[in-house]
Amino acid sequence: MAAKDSKGQVCYLCGESIEDSPEDIGLKLARDHVPPRLFYPKAIRKKENLNLEVAQSHQKCNEYYRKDEELIKSAQSRKIGCLEEAISSTITILEKLYGTNSEKLKAYIHLYQDYVRNPHKNAAIVYESIHSGTLGILKSIKSEVAAGLVGNLELQAQGGIFADFITLARESLDENKDVAAVLVSAALEDALKRFALQSNLDVAEKDMSEVINALKSKGLLKDPQASIVQGHTKLRNKAFHANWDNIETASVNSAIAFTESFILDKFSSN
Repeated sequence: MAAKDSKGQVCYLCGESIEDSPEDIGLKLARDHVPPRLFYPKAIRKKENLNLEVAQSHQKCNEYYRKDEELIKSAQSRKIGCLEEAISSTITILEKLYGTNSEKLKAYIHLYQDYVRNPHKNAAIVYESIHSGTLGILKSIKSEVAAGLVGNLELQAQGGIFADFITLARESLDENKDVAAVLVSAALEDALKRFALQSNLDVAEKDMSEVINALKSKGLLKDPQASIVQGHTKLRNKAFHANWDNIETASVNSAIAFTESFILDKFSSN
């Protein structure tokens, strides 16, 4: 649909003026779908409560935007799929650690239900909300486990707790390296501490690096294993201090592989 009065109008995608020609097109928008603000010219972008039903744009800009939108939707779909896997695994962990009637589990399920009941919310906002909530609950679990408030993880590991952490970390790695980093760091740190406590070492109040040194001093960790695990303390510190920009997928993947091997070696019932 060509612009009927193009004087003073600009393409809302590129910001250039719109000429009254056959190539001009108006992009019809649903009320709940306003293109991202960053695509608008600065003059329009600054307006509050922007809600356009029809915005004029060049046909070529419109086509570019449609292609970009398809890529954005595809990426969001992959993220949401991975997020739902993370939600399922987190609920399983909460059930095993705290029980099916715990307040912590109910609060997390309520967060998920709010996401399900509001399908028309901005997908990016929903994703960040659940992503942030999942990271928060996993950090909380790690803190309470370290403080000895949720029972003996050594026994529960045989029922699959450690396996759940590692499985979730592996599933989350491609789309959520932050979640994966927190999970594998929590699993590795707790596994090291439980192994040290089993060996009668006084490490209850020690941090991960101190636990590693205690195990090394007793010959319970030897090179190259000791050197490798010491390197993973850097990942742990970045993850627990939310230093996300400095976390690399390769280092998370390496930590997952090491932790999986360590748990099988030290906590296997065979």
